Amino acid sequence: MAMDWENKISAMLRLAEDPGATQEERDHALERAMFFIAKYNIDSHALNMRNTTAEKPIKAVSETFTVTNPYRNLKNMLLNGISSALGGKLVVSGNTFHVFGLPDDLVRIKTLFYSLLVQGAMGMAAAQDNKPSYVHGKTFNHSWYMGFVTTVNARVRNAAYRATAEAKKEAPGTDLVLADRTNLVDAAVSARFGKLGKGRSVTSAKSSIGYSLGTQAGYSADIGQSRMGGSRRAVGA
Repeated sequence: MAMDWENKISAMLRLAEDPGATQEERDHALERAMFFIAKYNIDSHALNMRNTTAEKPIKAVSETFTVTNPYRNLKNMLLNGISSALGGKLVVSGNTFHVFGLPDDLVRIKTLFYSLLVQGAMGMAAAQDNKPSYVHGKTFNHSWYMGFVTTVNARVRNAAYRATAEAKKEAPGTDLVLADRTNLVDAAVSARFGKLGKGRSVTSAKSSIGYSLGTQAGYSADIGQSRMGGSRRAVGA
């Protein structure tokens, strides 16, 4: 059953990144991939809860992510949005980015994050043709990336919300499943870092046209386009 889910998600992600597909096909593939990722995370944890024993308890773990400049703060924002929507939690310690979550969840968080870095880099390169001559390149690019990240994060949250709503219809105990996952992740974070302070805010966009074009790219981004079983190395956008 797990392989069926992953094959389905992988196929949609490949379509979302296919330059030969129409924009409508890519957009639809992205939406479906994100929905299935979120839904599978919930269903897989419900199954794990039923099969857990004292000898084999469910544990949240952590994974270190490589987040590089340029736009490191915005990539941090992207990783935080994806992690939160898919049941994980991001902790930034110095220059190290730790994401806590259940093992299966972390695989899909990593897949989606690195895929979106690639999509962001490609989208920004394509947007240069629409940059007004009077807007500084760095200003335009930063604003574009902010629009991209803000929009993608909103789409990820919406997909997770819809997946949760469907799971609740299918299984009345879904709230307990989600609460258990949250408690496991919070316990792992506390054991490693103790009480956490508040993170810093991200700077605002300086170019309205750059932000607008980034937003459009965020709506077109494929929210799930790499192989589910593998990982990608970090890509600087």
